[in-house]
Amino acid sequence: MSLQNTAQMPGLIGRLREAKGAFVKNQSLRQWLKAQSRNGCRIDREIALTGQPSRFDLIDAGARCIIERDVTIWLSPDEGGDPRLVIGEDAFIGRNTYLGVYQPVTIGRLAQVGAYCYIISASHRFDRRDIPIRMQGFTGAPVAIEEDAWLGTHVVVLPGVTIGKGAIVGAGSVVTKSIPPYQIWAGSPAKFLRERPE
Repeated sequence: MSLQNTAQMPGLIGRLREAKGAFVKNQSLRQWLKAQSRNGCRIDREIALTGQPSRFDLIDAGARCIIERDVTIWLSPDEGGDPRLVIGEDAFIGRNTYLGVYQPVTIGRLAQVGAYCYIISASHRFDRRDIPIRMQGFTGAPVAIEEDAWLGTHVVVLPGVTIGKGAIVGAGSVVTKSIPPYQIWAGSPAKFLRERPE
């Protein structure tokens, strides 16, 4: 073996380890997707699991739920987190949505989450000036989108928010406080518009 080949070995070994890790991760994802398919779910193979990418035990997907392509699910590995994602039966999550799960996130039965939404149960801490914000960790609170609620496209839902049963949030809204059942809200920050008709 030449000296040049010897120098390249550590890089090659690292790439082989990465490839093996990616294969195992993809195999675990395929097995999980197959199990969800048997439960009637339609979950696109192009979803991304980050943070704790192999912790499928932290995700409870109800029967017949639909998760479209390019959805990202971040299951926080950070101290103080309690990452659990519950998706109810017949719930729908649109493409390119980001689910940031530091504290529990619940998407209820028959709920609809439009494409490009951002739902997060964590916020960066910023208590100190002597430590960069990104190194201060997180604080957070559970998020719940209750049964039959509908979030339009590009909605942002912040930590601690509950969107009540049958509520509607207009496209492009930023939801900073909880919404009672059967109300329609929109705006940035989202504000009450009217009640849904009975």
